[in-house]
Amino acid sequence: FFCRKRAHMAPSSRLLSTLLLALTGSSLSSNMVGGTSAMDISDERLQSAVQAVVPQFQAMAQGQGRNGMVSQLKIVEAQAQVVAGINYFVKVHIGHDEYAHMRIYDHFGNIELTDIQLSKTKTDRLEYF
Repeated sequence: FFCRKRAHMAPSSRLLSTLLLALTGSSLSSNMVGGTSAMDISDERLQSAVQAVVPQFQAMAQGQGRNGMVSQLKIVEAQAQVVAGINYFVKVHIGHDEYAHMRIYDHFGNIELTDIQLSKTKTDRLEYF
């Protein structure tokens, strides 16, 4: 009895798997849960988060050996990742030909700069870090 029932369930399991695969298609990339997706650089939440971490950015950049003040971070590109809050991955222009990548964690309004990467160029790809 058990084997017959199991054999009977297999086609429906295969059908369910096939349907799930068809519904998700091959879009298992940036839109999957936990993945990043591009965002509009004029998004007010993003702009606010970047402005909130300018002092933290300055301290981290100096800690990594960068000399000079950064008064403004101009957003060039951004991605968001939904976690328990939002991770923003942001490429910023920091002056002259200098760019940096930032990871900002917004935990429901509590905003923290969690990491930066200096010595980036305008053409460097913005990726998870």
